[in-house]
Amino acid sequence: LSSMNYNPYAAPQAPPPPVAGPMQAGAPQPWEIGEVLGSAWEIFKRNWAVLVFSSLLGSVLGMGPYFVISGPALMSAKVPANDPMGVFAVAAPGYGVTFFVLLFFYVGMIRIWVAAARGQEPSFGLLFSGGNRYLAFLGSTFLLIFATYLGFALLIVPGVILSCGTMLSAFYVVDANLNPIAAIQSSWQATNGQKMKIFLFGLVSMVVAVALYITCCGMFI
Repeated sequence: LSSMNYNPYAAPQAPPPPVAGPMQAGAPQPWEIGEVLGSAWEIFKRNWAVLVFSSLLGSVLGMGPYFVISGPALMSAKVPANDPMGVFAVAAPGYGVTFFVLLFFYVGMIRIWVAAARGQEPSFGLLFSGGNRYLAFLGSTFLLIFATYLGFALLIVPGVILSCGTMLSAFYVVDANLNPIAAIQSSWQATNGQKMKIFLFGLVSMVVAVALYITCCGMFI
């Protein structure tokens, strides 16, 4: 596939009909870290309102259960502030519910991000569209948490490699409608030969994120 007419953000499509002559598999396209960050910035400028406020709304709604459940519990339990384990034990139910609620909105956020990357007009309504892929996304999340923590527990390097190789799993679950195992496998295959570059991209992204975080809305950018 030529990089001139290849769109890596295009929606999953059925394979084209057979054509005469040998078929060529689509090879991974070359990319540079600066190119990705530059493209992301241009996409953000065109869709900043939806990207910022949907993220803010999803965070507020997702954190709601924590304040409703854990807030009164902490006040009634009167756990000393210097007892972090006691505070965590009382607040644990609220943390648990918040985790599951945030994952629901994260499915919607992925759909918003993908729509923006494809040059479409993302809408706030997508934030609440995660119901049909929620269970699959939940399953892949728990699998990745277990596998990643196991990798970090054994040695740090396997955990880093696993994190880089499975970073696209959520997109395969939500956008390509794959089951958790197939999504993780697809992410691993798609990042074949790219994991070191993805790791470096993550480091650069962290530096950029820290620099933007000191601004008023840098965390959303």
